[in-house]
Amino acid sequence: MANHSSFKEVRKKKAFEVVYDQIRDKILSGELAAGDKLPPERELIEIFQCSRPTIREALKMLASKNYVTISAGSGTVVNKLSTVEAERALKDMLRQDLVSREDLRALRNVCELISIKWAAERRSDRDIEVMKTVLNASEAQIGDQQKFMFRGIEFNKAIARSTYNQVMYILTCLVSEVGYEINLPGTLGVPQEDLLVRNQRIISQHREMLDSIIKKDAARAQECARQHINEVTQL
Repeated sequence: MANHSSFKEVRKKKAFEVVYDQIRDKILSGELAAGDKLPPERELIEIFQCSRPTIREALKMLASKNYVTISAGSGTVVNKLSTVEAERALKDMLRQDLVSREDLRALRNVCELISIKWAAERRSDRDIEVMKTVLNASEAQIGDQQKFMFRGIEFNKAIARSTYNQVMYILTCLVSEVGYEINLPGTLGVPQEDLLVRNQRIISQHREMLDSIIKKDAARAQECARQHINEVTQL
């Protein structure tokens, strides 16, 4: 017979938690966007029909989770959504072998293939300029492995941003940031000459990918990305 002793009784939420949940849900849904200001405290008290301490506790909790920033001069402003908490959770799961690096790598590869296809179909001229700037910065830092890998993440993010799909962008940020931390140590013992050859090849592949995005050739963009993924996986 199963042991249910670890289950806990359901507790009722406190008033400030209910207020927190409602405001957080509006932020996550996009109804409250980055830069938006929440109503003043007195209005929130009227809206939620609760006490001042309840509102203050809810706002304090939102600020602690980085959903909002509270300042005396500007009031309560919605922050840009961050993947920091999700990154921390994913890293913990990797350390505890609850998820594998292979699973993470597979998800990242799928994201990159879908992302570059959508980018080729949807990118703006401004997106192209951003990607060019990132690639130029990558080339300038080809001898500094830590900075070079970071620029690679920026390039992936720039592609994902140009898909104009917020979920794709968030997923790309998440798997790229975590992948950076677990992959960087493996490159530190590689001879500098080998790293330079490898990084030059990566720059060349990224430029081919960008050229396909510029030409809005989604099929070629995906093929370039697939070749890049296959080669990087073998390095």
